[in-house]
Amino acid sequence: MIYEYGKEADKSSGRLGNTLITVPIADEMFGKEIDIRCIVPLGGSLTKLENVRIMPTTYALRYVLINHETDFVFCLSLVAVSFIAMMLMLVFGGFNELVREGLYLFIFFISTGIWVLGNNNILYLFINNPILCSTLEYIAMFLMPVWFCAFLSLEFNQKYKLLYVFMSITYGFIFLMVVSLNYTTPMRYYHFTHIERILIFIGLIITVAVLIFNREKQTKSEMIIKIGTICSVAVMAIEVVRYELKDTFYIFRQMFSTSLTVFGIMIFVFSLFYGYYTKISYELTRQKKLERVAYTDGMTGIANRTAVIEFLNNLRPSDQYGIVFFDVNELKKANDIYGHETGDKLITVVAEAISSSFDDNDGFCGRYGGDEFVAGFISASEEDIKSCIELFDREIKRANDEKLLPFEVRVAYGYYINDPANPLESEKGIKEADEKCITEKRL
Repeated sequence: MIYEYGKEADKSSGRLGNTLITVPIADEMFGKEIDIRCIVPLGGSLTKLENVRIMPTTYALRYVLINHETDFVFCLSLVAVSFIAMMLMLVFGGFNELVREGLYLFIFFISTGIWVLGNNNILYLFINNPILCSTLEYIAMFLMPVWFCAFLSLEFNQKYKLLYVFMSITYGFIFLMVVSLNYTTPMRYYHFTHIERILIFIGLIITVAVLIFNREKQTKSEMIIKIGTICSVAVMAIEVVRYELKDTFYIFRQMFSTSLTVFGIMIFVFSLFYGYYTKISYELTRQKKLERVAYTDGMTGIANRTAVIEFLNNLRPSDQYGIVFFDVNELKKANDIYGHETGDKLITVVAEAISSSFDDNDGFCGRYGGDEFVAGFISASEEDIKSCIELFDREIKRANDEKLLPFEVRVAYGYYINDPANPLESEKGIKEADEKCITEKRL
């Protein structure tokens, strides 16, 4: 910790945290011997002074990147990507539980990135204000566990959800209390940092314990978070040992000079992100399966009545669309004489013929009712419709030639081509196609 003093001492009101101190040196002093002294203000204490460098003022702020290049790139990318992802979620994601979980996670990432940047003095590259930099560093530190526990409260089952809700509220209460005391009493953020680190460490230990001793079946997302959390906590434990050896035994100072903190944070961040990504992928796949079930006819595998109605509702009078209505002949007779299994096969054969004739030509087809089907194009001419109908006729002829059924398959159909200059609503269009179909069936 470093004290800043001098002309701005009365405004800073004590210790700020990691603070960048720049001292101007006259040009004529370069090349000569300079005595640099650090004078501790009355009532203060200096615990550590590092990275004393002499360089032109133009490049002075860049010294914070020395030995912290990886930290800078990683944390800046983490903050930027998380902010962009959070904005995209807010604009396009709605506010369901999965989106809330992502928002908590990305706010945690932003807080973590800002804390590491502040802890390594890198915020001075963007903000040349020690009060603001140290405030951002402390606020990010106190907010990190709030969002982390909020994220885990949505990640786990109900049993552990309440635990993490309680922890998130507790950390949030501590944050509000510290902010209040900082601005209303002589107590400052730094007075609570030691307590906050202990509480964060306790929170990590609780998380590791939950992940290890959770007897219930864990999802892939939870397993990824489990492995990442345990690995990152192990790295942090090694970091504590390294820090103690470096400061206690001088002979180990060079050997243990490389910090592992950011490496541990990287493992933690990547495990949380990949765990969340895995959960999103699973939910999207599950949703697609549910949609497929909701819009697919169980017998034929093509679109069901719900999908057909949605297709028709999306047609606009100004579109040049085409609709074909199919009616399978003598389905009841097939059921009565040959049994329902044969009747089901009749429906399946017709569905396959319609599907191969229209789906392969950028069209749409679906089962509208028991023995009724609908096919069509969003944009079509009468030639397109007739071409597909010819393909359908050939498929039905092939089915009859191969004797797929013990009787001849016959299907009546009628079509309607919408004219944008004289449009009809899709319901009226399908009614007209149905009437043509009935006329053909009678013939």
